[in-house]
Amino acid sequence: MNKKLVIFIVILFAAILTAAAIFLSGNKKTAQSEQPAQSAQPSSGETKDQAEETLSNLTISDNIAYPGDFVSFSFTGSKDAVASITINGEEQKIPTYNYNNKMIGVFVLPLDAEPTTTIRVSVSADKQNPLSAELEVGKKDFENIDIPPVNIISLAGKDKTTIDGIVKSTADVPLSAGLFAIPASGKQLVTFGQQLISGGKEAGRVQSMLLQTESGEGVTAANAGKVVFAGKLPGEGNTVIIDHGVGIFTIYGLLNNISVKAGDKVSKYDQLGTAGKEPLQYAAVINGVYSDPMLLNVKALF
Repeated sequence: MNKKLVIFIVILFAAILTAAAIFLSGNKKTAQSEQPAQSAQPSSGETKDQAEETLSNLTISDNIAYPGDFVSFSFTGSKDAVASITINGEEQKIPTYNYNNKMIGVFVLPLDAEPTTTIRVSVSADKQNPLSAELEVGKKDFENIDIPPVNIISLAGKDKTTIDGIVKSTADVPLSAGLFAIPASGKQLVTFGQQLISGGKEAGRVQSMLLQTESGEGVTAANAGKVVFAGKLPGEGNTVIIDHGVGIFTIYGLLNNISVKAGDKVSKYDQLGTAGKEPLQYAAVINGVYSDPMLLNVKALF
């Protein structure tokens, strides 16, 4: 074969291989450039945990509240965060509960809270900047009420120690919804917080409300919940206690009879029993502190 022809064929073959290599290399780069850019990121779980741990959005239900009122609050962040209120320099821890992707809590202003006092609500967690909000105590005058000694027992709370034990355990989610209802019709004889006077001496504060109902009238649940006590107490007589969750309880005392038992789940307006000859006693306990039950009828908890 002609030597020149051989050299030409070799050169041509080499050129073809070079062109093919260049073409394939270009396609590879193009394919690589079409891939979306990916940067190194923390795992989604790590990011979510960090977001969940960040304390934020502390809100309270009231700027001004009155002795005996309840105040609710909420925040987002760590489930291990500690909430507290500071009144007159004294700090009290408040239980919180995880509900609807936020933490919620509620507390009651003591009856002896001084007007114009500032109450601080604080939330703290490890390695986090604490949150705080403030509200003011408004002035509220409570009337004195003269009452025969025979009625002092139930109104002043002889059964308080027993009831305190019953309301220590609560559902960790709200069982009620919306406003509460008055459990029976009738004239209100006393109001929450009134100073009881017997023989010219102070004899405690009214921890509930009394309704002058018709004997035999049905007494109904103020809201949905679980019956945690149904029986007789020394001062309250036939009594039903309902847990509405997250530390909220209602008490129905001095009943003629009881138609529910402990463990029953009840809905709003379900009958609990009937009223007797004595006035119906209706009370609310929030995280161990008695609160004005009438406020539940006009102000939502959360």
